[in-house]
Amino acid sequence: MAAEKERHSLLCRPDSSKGISRRTNECFYIGPGRQFVKLTVDARIGLVLLILSLVVIFVLIPTIPRDIFLSARGEAQSRFFPTAIAIGMMVLSVILIIGSYLVPRVGDRPVSSARKKEIIRVGKTAVLAFVYVFLMYLLGYLIPTIVILGLLFWFSGERRWTVILPTAIGVSLAFYYFFGRILMLMMPRGLLFG
Repeated sequence: MAAEKERHSLLCRPDSSKGISRRTNECFYIGPGRQFVKLTVDARIGLVLLILSLVVIFVLIPTIPRDIFLSARGEAQSRFFPTAIAIGMMVLSVILIIGSYLVPRVGDRPVSSARKKEIIRVGKTAVLAFVYVFLMYLLGYLIPTIVILGLLFWFSGERRWTVILPTAIGVSLAFYYFFGRILMLMMPRGLLFG
């Protein structure tokens, strides 16, 4: 009994009289000797990424057509890189879930105004990613990439257009040349230019 009590004191530290404890996780005590552990933020993110990687592996990748000529010659098929990335994401999400319980935490800090700004910045970036995919579908690779990279620099705090424009144009052209000319991949041309 004393060993179990000591184990609970190592895992969770009571926080006032609410029955909520904080250290590695938030713990809710349900009667004597029982405890329900909520998922940490890292574990929640890892779980979402794990589900997303499983959806990619079992739902999206099977829709990519197999190239029988490439497989007959022993070359990598069009499914290879998406599968490798999804498996890598799945492994990293499992590591994130496990690591969220192995790393000791002092407790969840309250959401401050600086943290709210970070959350808003991440939200803007996510919206830009969806806009980028839509614009790439319409206009192809080059124009949307220049515009979205410029906006990302702007949202990151860079306000000098003499830095934003050359960097956005240079990076977009470098990626276009590398993937389109050196690796000979088909770059999106868009509905309007394709």
